[in-house]
Amino acid sequence: MTGPHVKLEAGQQTTVPGVYSAGDTASPMHNATLASAAGVMAGIGAHQSLIF
Repeated sequence: MTGPHVKLEAGQQTTVPGVYSAGDTASPMHNATLASAAGVMAGIGAHQSLIF
């Protein structure tokens, strides 16, 4: 079953600057492995936004 999810830009960034999303809120496919990978990408995106 899929539910509502958040629209994302590159690096898991939401349309709100500085807010990142991962897991079930970020994907219509609910899967633990994909959620973990999305969490890593969100962390990378947040880190890059701080250093650039």
